[in-house]
Amino acid sequence: MKSTKLLIIGGGCAGLSLARRLAESSASCPTIVIEPRTHYVDDRTWCFWGNQKQGIGFLPLHSWSWIGLSDGKSKVRRSVAQTPYQMLKSIDFYRDAVNRIAAGSDVELRLGTSAYSSQSSASGGWKTETSDGPIWSEFVIDTRPHLDTNADPLLWQSFIGYEIECSLTNFDAETAELMQFLPAGPTSIDFVYVLPTSSTRALIEFTRISTRCAGAGELNRNLLDQIERLCGGHPYEIIRKEQGSIPMGLPTIPTVPSTLVRVGVTAGSARASSGYTFCRIQRWAEACSQTLLVGGQPIGPLPDSRLLMFMDAVFLRVLKRHPELGPRLFMTMFRHVPAPRLLRFLTDSPSGIDALWLIACLPKLPFLRACFQSNRPSPERQREPACSP
Repeated sequence: MKSTKLLIIGGGCAGLSLARRLAESSASCPTIVIEPRTHYVDDRTWCFWGNQKQGIGFLPLHSWSWIGLSDGKSKVRRSVAQTPYQMLKSIDFYRDAVNRIAAGSDVELRLGTSAYSSQSSASGGWKTETSDGPIWSEFVIDTRPHLDTNADPLLWQSFIGYEIECSLTNFDAETAELMQFLPAGPTSIDFVYVLPTSSTRALIEFTRISTRCAGAGELNRNLLDQIERLCGGHPYEIIRKEQGSIPMGLPTIPTVPSTLVRVGVTAGSARASSGYTFCRIQRWAEACSQTLLVGGQPIGPLPDSRLLMFMDAVFLRVLKRHPELGPRLFMTMFRHVPAPRLLRFLTDSPSGIDALWLIACLPKLPFLRACFQSNRPSPERQREPACSP
């Protein structure tokens, strides 16, 4: 049986972020990363604000100095030149991480290997059955998408996107269109996300925020309609595709060191109110690697401040109860909250005064009601099956 100190199940964003830090350290933490993919492809993008410390070195990033929102009636366009909106392609991250891991001595990446089960042993540690045989480890970090059947997020953010090339389209390459809202519906908030990298190329995503996890078929139909609109009916070429579902507002799980922890979007790594994950995972990877390298146990996703958790919970309750208010809430927030305060909220570090600014700008009655609501799901919602991304 192969043995190691740490077994990381899943070589995606979280698994590779931790593994590359361990591989580059002068201290030792023998680690095996297992990943069912046999090779990496450009399957997604990660976006974040430029004032955050990503801890990823000098990987190529695409930046926008302006952001935009629209609801069919009006538009908001704001400068973010001091803290640009940035995008990292997954293939650049994957290649960099694989190279850094290969250059180290204590971390092994096993592609084409799947994990089946992990069982604690009487002598301590974990025995994990894999497609390459059993692996014994002192610690296990499981980064695979997994949602406990008892968990019930307040909302789901489901999306599908195509990166396209359309020679007759004139995208504004300086502006990231974060939300082009479609007409408000009674059960969901729908919007289009447009990230142009040139006047003719853009990543276009259709996103639905709802109490249920939307299927690929319904998302794809809406996306194709929006691409036709944005391209003016002209032909276009699909360069690549990406798709996912993010639970918004999972029950809070205490972050305590343990011999087996779960990390990732279904384990609380994503920001509850927005779904942003990449920088949060980098902060976790840095903290977890430091703990492991001094002989400690791995830690799960880092907790948010009480203020941020309260703000996110109230905001999500309002969106769940009043999805028809969604476009108005986002448009108002981006139009009237001063940019530094808005960006502190978006990057997980609002102050009490920032919170008061948001409260002053948004409609009072729905938020006052949401302050006294419980996050506990109804019996009907509890009986619904969990949705895996």
